[in-house]
Amino acid sequence: MAYLFLSFTDRLNNGSSFKSELYNQSLTEQFENIQKRIPLDRQVGSFTSFIEECFPTNMAKKYYLSCPNFLREKESSKSGRVQYLDNVVVRPELSLSMRRVLPDNQNIILIGKIVEGGKKKHLEVKGIQLIDSTMSSPNDIVISAAACNSFAEEKRSSLYGGTFTINIWSVPHVDYEDTVFTPNFVYDLIQSCWTVSKPEQIRQSYNIWNKYIEFRKYYLQEQSKRNFKLDRSLFVSAYAVNRKDYKKNASIYDECLLDGRDEFKWGDMIVLSEKVEEAEVKKRMLKKRKKQKGHVNHAPKLFRRTNRRLKSILMM
Repeated sequence: MAYLFLSFTDRLNNGSSFKSELYNQSLTEQFENIQKRIPLDRQVGSFTSFIEECFPTNMAKKYYLSCPNFLREKESSKSGRVQYLDNVVVRPELSLSMRRVLPDNQNIILIGKIVEGGKKKHLEVKGIQLIDSTMSSPNDIVISAAACNSFAEEKRSSLYGGTFTINIWSVPHVDYEDTVFTPNFVYDLIQSCWTVSKPEQIRQSYNIWNKYIEFRKYYLQEQSKRNFKLDRSLFVSAYAVNRKDYKKNASIYDECLLDGRDEFKWGDMIVLSEKVEEAEVKKRMLKKRKKQKGHVNHAPKLFRRTNRRLKSILMM
């Protein structure tokens, strides 16, 4: 019988230093939050007891595994000896014993990373969460296995001096090779159990957007290098109109540009030194037209007077 190795030691009492990470609290803190949603008569005394109810040691049952990530490349440790597949989800089949410790119509999932290195092939759990019991995915990988849990570690002396740390598992003297997380299983997990019907198409869209985002990052970094020193700053009151309104009465608004500078009319919003109401715009426009009209009509009158004088001279 293959074992589902679940290690809770790394995050049992320690949260993540990355506050942006979704599961940045310790598993103990996450369990305390879950307890608040469980009726008092169903609550168990400790985190280990709760896990043993949902993921019982040495008892074969169905588990559903998935990997929600679109990017599923394995990561390696600095030494290169250990590889990780992050954000793997394990959901147990809901049993009668689980219903006694869970809220109605709820199930539990574990979130973590598969660790492969030497004899180690286990899920290092970082998150625990309640979900609706009806939630499922048709592409989940279904296995039948017995859980083997670890809540503590111990240090041992090395033959070459120094010490090393090992997990204390709930099955004594368990064979580490008897694990569900074989290389072939991890490969199948990467290649299948997608949460969408067309993963390749989604991946292509992701790559296009990712290239754009990377370009924007580069562009903003380069733009930030183009700077100049300011020796002082001033506060001024200013007003703005949109380009559409500006085009209707450009000659009027040009008279009110901030500091009389043309660059303030180049953008989408035209910056003015004073607030010009619509009624004021009409008033100024009317005044300007009257002024222009006066200049236009004056010339013909002068021409007619001159023409009369010429005629009177010629008739003499």
